[in-house]
Amino acid sequence: MRSSFFVVLWATAFATAFSDSSALAATRPNVIVVLSDDQGYGDFSLNGNPVLKTPNLDALARQSIRLQDFHVAPMCTPTRGQLMTGVDACRNGATSVCAGRSFVRPGIPTMADVFSAAGYKTALFGKWHLGDSYPNLPNYRGFQEAVYHLGWGITSMADTWENDYFDGRFRHNGVLQKYPGYCTDVWFNLGLDWIKQRKAADEPFFLYLPTNAPHGPLWVAGKYKEPYQKPGVPAAFFGMIANLDENIARLVKTLDDTGLADNTILIFFHDNGGTAGVNTFNAGMRGRKTTYYEGGHRAACFIRWPGGKLAPREIDELCEVQDLLPTLIDLCEIQKPATARFDGSSLAGLLRGGSAGDALRDRTLVVQYGQKPEKYDSAVMWQKWRLVKGEELYDLRSDPGQKTNVAAKHGDIAKRMRDHYD
Repeated sequence: MRSSFFVVLWATAFATAFSDSSALAATRPNVIVVLSDDQGYGDFSLNGNPVLKTPNLDALARQSIRLQDFHVAPMCTPTRGQLMTGVDACRNGATSVCAGRSFVRPGIPTMADVFSAAGYKTALFGKWHLGDSYPNLPNYRGFQEAVYHLGWGITSMADTWENDYFDGRFRHNGVLQKYPGYCTDVWFNLGLDWIKQRKAADEPFFLYLPTNAPHGPLWVAGKYKEPYQKPGVPAAFFGMIANLDENIARLVKTLDDTGLADNTILIFFHDNGGTAGVNTFNAGMRGRKTTYYEGGHRAACFIRWPGGKLAPREIDELCEVQDLLPTLIDLCEIQKPATARFDGSSLAGLLRGGSAGDALRDRTLVVQYGQKPEKYDSAVMWQKWRLVKGEELYDLRSDPGQKTNVAAKHGDIAKRMRDHYD
């Protein structure tokens, strides 16, 4: 009862503080965040994949700022919680995919709460994975409109019995309904229709499109996987990404056709390291999903905002998913909630062409997740140094594949990074 009282008290104060925000929001940019599931850094032709073709994601990347040293959690729920809150997983509570660790602590404002309070319309279509019951469902965490599946994905235990990637049954604001078509197409169909509705009503919006693809089970129409039917190639997995790539083209075209492209911040990234595609290509990185090596948590991240004069280019500063919420607050000129305590930092100045400054350039970041997080079971990142599990030190400048542990040679740096963790 006490925690529920504080949630209501926070929500009332927050709404009162922004009671006149609807008029202000009309001049602010729209925001779309697309988050793919289990795609890896190497699963883009832009990043050198020799088999997979992603022409539309590549085109979006060329129109965007590309964060080249961007990191997420090595598993999906922690990344989603960090995105929504700007807070490290171990602090916000969403550290794992199950075992009571898949939802954000009460009272921590979410990205949807922030935009809703600032006068934006908010919607989610796709994978939520931050709680399957009250008060953790998306409609209780700031989303005014939501269509989603439960659990880690379609076919998970929490999801509807015998649900399918084709003609699935999903919850619309909590009510189970059937949606014809392939799941990724459904999420984008809903999103594109909702964008057109906001355009017609002249309403600013925040749209979150977290796809469940290309997470397993690897189900996709034959026309998408047939081009990849070769020995040793994960044809269905690559086919799911090809379908996602096609939907990215539909999204970009809708923004162009509605005249919304210039004043819409469009962000694309993926939620953890590589999975089915790593044996084909992993961009020279060690590790994969669930591991603390670069292949487990380094992600591609594209940020496009033509009207905001974000010049397309590569940025090599160390960044983490927790940075996106404070960055969007600054770019959209939304007031930070008084109750918010961010672990991420705003990248707005850097994106606009300014210098990273000492605070960004010299900061140390931590990746940690798990059902029962243990001390030093983590990756600590400082510049191009990586401390893995408190003992293994790697210098990515000379050893991007993390083959040689140099902790004995650079004991002072290892100590500095352990001290930060402590």
